[in-house]
Amino acid sequence: MRKILPTNLERTPDGAWFWQINLPVFTAAPLELERNPLGADDRYGGPVLFVAGGKSPCIDVRGHATIHGHFLRAEIVAVPDPGHNTSVL
Repeated sequence: MRKILPTNLERTPDGAWFWQINLPVFTAAPLELERNPLGADDRYGGPVLFVAGGKSPCIDVRGHATIHGHFLRAEIVAVPDPGHNTSVL
């Protein structure tokens, strides 16, 4: 995700920043973008907060198991109304 987010940040001619999704990249490589980059033995024991949209299909029960398998102290919170790519700010 750290590699994807900066590619969506663009600057206007007057210097303001805005988010722009690179749709060609997302549509050309969906399986690679969804692949879990962590190895079977990768673990992190510190606290981590995952925030998911309540209507997003991206973090389901299997996703919870995967998250807890890698992030031992993970807390997963669902914001009730948003989907996957919805701003809640």
